[in-house]
Amino acid sequence: MFNKQKVKIAKDSAKQKNIDATLYQKPLVCLFDVDEHTTRAAETAGFNISVASLGKPVLTSDISRQNQNLFLLNHSWPENIHEYDVFVVDMARGDAVSYKKDEHNIVYQTNEKAHYISVEYPQTIFDGRAYSGNFLHRELNNIVDRRHILITFASRQQNLSYKIVTIPQTYGSDIDRLFDNYSFMGSAYHSKNLVGKEVEVCVSNKDLMNILETCKNLIRYEGTFYHPTRYENNQDKERTNFIPLMVNKNKEIVSYVEFDSNCTKFVFPQMTDKEKLLVPLLETVLPSIHPEIFPESTLFSWKKDQAYWLPNHSELLKKRSDIEYEYKCKMDGAIREIDNNLDKHSFLHDLLSQTDDALVQAVLSYFRWLGYSSAVDMDNGQALKEEDIQVELDNGLLIVECKGIGGTSKDSDCNQINKIKHRRCKERNKFDVFALYIVNHQRYLPPKQRKNPPFSEQQIADAQTEERGLLTTWELFKAYFMEQKGIIDKDYKRRMLL
Repeated sequence: MFNKQKVKIAKDSAKQKNIDATLYQKPLVCLFDVDEHTTRAAETAGFNISVASLGKPVLTSDISRQNQNLFLLNHSWPENIHEYDVFVVDMARGDAVSYKKDEHNIVYQTNEKAHYISVEYPQTIFDGRAYSGNFLHRELNNIVDRRHILITFASRQQNLSYKIVTIPQTYGSDIDRLFDNYSFMGSAYHSKNLVGKEVEVCVSNKDLMNILETCKNLIRYEGTFYHPTRYENNQDKERTNFIPLMVNKNKEIVSYVEFDSNCTKFVFPQMTDKEKLLVPLLETVLPSIHPEIFPESTLFSWKKDQAYWLPNHSELLKKRSDIEYEYKCKMDGAIREIDNNLDKHSFLHDLLSQTDDALVQAVLSYFRWLGYSSAVDMDNGQALKEEDIQVELDNGLLIVECKGIGGTSKDSDCNQINKIKHRRCKERNKFDVFALYIVNHQRYLPPKQRKNPPFSEQQIADAQTEERGLLTTWELFKAYFMEQKGIIDKDYKRRMLL
């Protein structure tokens, strides 16, 4: 039902052009909707490739509330699909083609009834791939007592409804069918649609791990999957024939392999340059997992056995292992040094990003680096507003108010420290109190994109009149590196604070 043989014939004849370039007659590999660049790369690598399709989306035409378009499924694959060994399906939505009535009309009609799929208002596109995928699933189920491999580049999950119309129409002849676009897989364990790019490789197979690590930056996942379970000893246990290959930042599965009864299913996310994953997979990983499917790839695999090693091979392998171990040790050491350095100097980033207590602690760390060992946190939980930091000086007392804000300071923010200054002068009975307002302004922006300085002319004039300081954490940050480069020293910086 819905098939058009002329499409199949065209595909098979096109495939003949590459038969002379085929290095491996086995396995037979069928690529469904895989881009031309990846297809050429697999053919160039010598694999026996056939091109197939679950069908292209079709744009509807002249759809209104009063009419409908009738469609046929436009999938195509080899008639002997059950004899193939490796199937690759790219679920990415391709470009839609225009509706042509003569392409959706049964040419050779021998039965008394014809079946079409009806598309009605307000649908603007016909996507038959979910329905075609159901037929492909039936074809794959015809492969019995022989292991085969299904590789899927997954996309977001969609449920698609199809209204099948019988012509000539009779009462009750129309049928509604519902399929999702993973129908060709049977069980796909899809959890939810979710888009992202950051993934972590979690597979232990070294060859596969190296390939996936190389391709990590090319990936854009569109969905996540759950780990299927089986009921055993009165509890659900995760199935061991299901192995996650990659997870996202939330540790949700975005890629996996499942070893079914006679089918090994790989699911990978969408990615650019798919040939960088597919070709090494066919050349290296799959022949080692299923040598029976790749008889020609593994024809001389006995050469790798130790009994047939060439002269010096053992010593060179040990040398490589020693280099790898030395590299790992040095890399682990460098990572520890980086982590320790980030922890040691984290207060510098906190100066530019934090607010409230975290900002106060960052300023305290900065002051202690600057040489103010007497700097203390004054947050004692009292209702009366106090300064955030006090520093006992040889010539008086420095009081500091710290504030992290999304915008720039109000006049009241800048003036608050002056009220506390008068209170401290009265307590000490002397005018030796230095007041400083430090602000981490526009803290959601990169510091170089912020307004610098962030104080109005009136705020600066008031501060000069009242002899109190205005300072940004960005200036503190820059002064740190000026001291490290020897441009200024800590004594100069302390004098500038006063």
